[in-house]
Amino acid sequence: MSHTYNLHDKLADELFEMHSLTALAWLIAHGRELEFFTSAHTACFLSRHGSSQTVSLWENGVEQAFSSIEALFQQASLDGIPFLLAWEHTELACLF
Repeated sequence: MSHTYNLHDKLADELFEMHSLTALAWLIAHGRELEFFTSAHTACFLSRHGSSQTVSLWENGVEQAFSSIEALFQQASLDGIPFLLAWEHTELACLF
């Protein structure tokens, strides 16, 4: 029996198992969307807009928009904490 295991699957596994920022960046850049929760249980959604190429982070219904995933990593905050510090404490829910 043959199993197909593609790059998307590998990076999705890396994202959920290791909270990999590299995997997150690649998946978002390639059109995937992520639902997750902060350590304070705030609902968040991360996606890229295809036509404008901007990246949006929705936190409790409020949007933070960035020109790239790298800009999001450097400038976004979760519950008032810089994204890069807060990321490892998030609970990942669903990758679309």
